[in-house]
Amino acid sequence: MRDASTLYLILLVTLLAFLVGASAKDATDLKQTESPPRLLPAVLLVGHTDKIHSVTFRSDSRLIVTTSNDKTARLWDGEGEPIAVLVGHTGTVRFGGMTPNGSRVLTYAWDDSARLWGSDGTDLAVFASADQLYSAKMSPDGKRIITTSRNGTVRLWDGTGIEVAELNGHSRWVHGATFNPQGNRLLTYSDDNTVRLWDSDGKSHAVLVGHTDGVFYAAFSPDGNRIVTDSFDDTVRLWDNSGNQLAVLPGNTRWKRDGRFSPDGDRLVTAARDRTARLWNREGIEVAVLEGHLGGVLEARFGPDGSRIVTTSEDGTARLWDHNGMPLAILSGHTGRTFAVFSPDCGGLVTSADDGSARVWDNQGKLLGVIGGGKYEQVSSAAFSPDSRHIVTSSGDGTVRLYRAPLSTIRHSSSPAANDGQKPGSLP
Repeated sequence: MRDASTLYLILLVTLLAFLVGASAKDATDLKQTESPPRLLPAVLLVGHTDKIHSVTFRSDSRLIVTTSNDKTARLWDGEGEPIAVLVGHTGTVRFGGMTPNGSRVLTYAWDDSARLWGSDGTDLAVFASADQLYSAKMSPDGKRIITTSRNGTVRLWDGTGIEVAELNGHSRWVHGATFNPQGNRLLTYSDDNTVRLWDSDGKSHAVLVGHTDGVFYAAFSPDGNRIVTDSFDDTVRLWDNSGNQLAVLPGNTRWKRDGRFSPDGDRLVTAARDRTARLWNREGIEVAVLEGHLGGVLEARFGPDGSRIVTTSEDGTARLWDHNGMPLAILSGHTGRTFAVFSPDCGGLVTSADDGSARVWDNQGKLLGVIGGGKYEQVSSAAFSPDSRHIVTSSGDGTVRLYRAPLSTIRHSSSPAANDGQKPGSLP
């Protein structure tokens, strides 16, 4: 009887082991079946001979501007066909802006010049000076251009390259300038610990005083009613559009940065090296702490419709949150510092990292595809075209690649009606 019981037990254990093994095999097969595809480029943009500095689309996605360390910029049509090579700078070229219709393109370089180009590559104007030029920015309507410098000089130009005013007041390096969405006000921010508010004719309206170290970022809210500033003093400050300080955002203890408004301007998200991001209301009151990253948080961004937040980190992950700061998904798979960009139609996002790869996700955090990462396809940055149909990547070897974005069936779950009637995009 004992032998029969023993035999029965052996048979039962063997059967269980077989069933467990079969289930494991099925799970492995399913995982392999569902593994995301490696996306192949549809178009290769070849011409630059050094690292790509920026890739920018016109708002209709039919013109692409690339700038490079090879001292040139290049114009391409929306399918990646070359239009013109912009030659004239003697240093690394950076993108400064484009008129809404793309008829004029602004570039600048640390050769103390900015240049204005036609959409066919014609050299229209040169902004040359001995100011140690550091940045150049075009207003949203293309009617004004602002240049800043390492010696504290700020100059305002009209849309054709004629100087309108010299903006005096800063005493040290001016890191940059930005216009409000309406284009009638602008901010300049400097190593002299101040931010200055001007009108579009160069008249001074306010000096924003409070930071105790250089200011490296300033921006208007989308409605133009709030201003956020970030400083090397480890604070983010909130101001009204007259330059009155509303709040010093406390909480993060190690280099707050990246104060970004929600699309409606009602909330602000900040990132910091203390491994957290924080959500604030428009009065500077803390709403939520976004915790979970194992390394410093590099960026925090709202999606275009404000319903999602993405944070990226030195820990090799990005994390997806709802608009109240509740966690939705961990986007893992990268190694090294990771960055992320939402698609303009809110269908998903793309991450890139120091590991030389990019990954495409839907807006719930499901992995849809992998780009690059191999020896001959290293990715330095990745972004979407304005119509969300393409993903563009750049690399250190001067190559730009266009991919079809695998988001054609993805729609935002929180606002399904927002995309009704839109057809899936595809490359010809």
